[in-house]
Amino acid sequence: MTVISSQLVLRPGAALLAFVVCCCATLAAQEEPAVDPATQLKQQRDSIISKAMTDALYNQCLTRTMLEIDEFRRQVDLPATSIKRLQLAAKGAASQYAEKQTAGDVASMLGKMPPLVRWLDVGGVLVTLPVPKKDEERLPKLEEEEEPPSEIQNVYPKIEVILNETSVTWYFRQQKSSSGYGRGGGYSNVTRHPIWVKALDSNVTKEQRTKVEEVRRRRLSQSAADLCTGLVSAKVRLSDPQRDQVQALIRKCVEKQAITRRDFDNRGYSVVKKVLNQKEMEGLREILTDDQWNLWKLCVQKIRTGNF
Repeated sequence: MTVISSQLVLRPGAALLAFVVCCCATLAAQEEPAVDPATQLKQQRDSIISKAMTDALYNQCLTRTMLEIDEFRRQVDLPATSIKRLQLAAKGAASQYAEKQTAGDVASMLGKMPPLVRWLDVGGVLVTLPVPKKDEERLPKLEEEEEPPSEIQNVYPKIEVILNETSVTWYFRQQKSSSGYGRGGGYSNVTRHPIWVKALDSNVTKEQRTKVEEVRRRRLSQSAADLCTGLVSAKVRLSDPQRDQVQALIRKCVEKQAITRRDFDNRGYSVVKKVLNQKEMEGLREILTDDQWNLWKLCVQKIRTGNF
């Protein structure tokens, strides 16, 4: 009878290789440096801020997309199942976009962050940040479930995000100082996201989308007319009868323009430039007094340079 030993027997070459691997693993473990407490604390703070920024952008994206879904529901009476699918797609598209966009924006905001900050307002949500133990005594303390003290409400730094159609701008504000950072992207990246596009194609017919787009076009035109009328009224102080005449004139100018959501970025500068620079606006001369007209000509010069 032949007995085979259950013990593992290594060939000389294999034994040497195992010995080398074991030694390398031991050396690597011994050479791994200890994590510096200050570095670890900074990593914790950065992680909290990064997540808060992603959440803030996600919430803005999702809010706008949910409004679009609600418009489909009201205008074309989509069934509940289609609404549910669109809502799930909106969350997926907004989440993926926010994570990708914020990954490139966090570093800029972190570079502006003072080291000794316990509370930070990110997109209207107050987050608590860890601070070095040696500095804890210098900062206001909160009891459990207590709100931040009122005397610091306007002191702690804030990170604000503005989501435009084609760009995202982050602002870091502290007391009287403010700085901004913006780059391309914007809400249009959500509406072009494959998840959202596929959901629309599967749940909304071409005829239904055309109907909703027409409703949006009329709304954008009305918003453009209101914006421009309000600007003229604020600059030259229109009377009520004058305002009615100016609004009628501006509506005619708006009808000749293809107003898009993108035009409302940057305080609606593109809308103002498209509408108020038209030759038909010379008709204001017949509506305004001489003093108002002279004042308006000065305003037009500023509008053309983006200063309004």
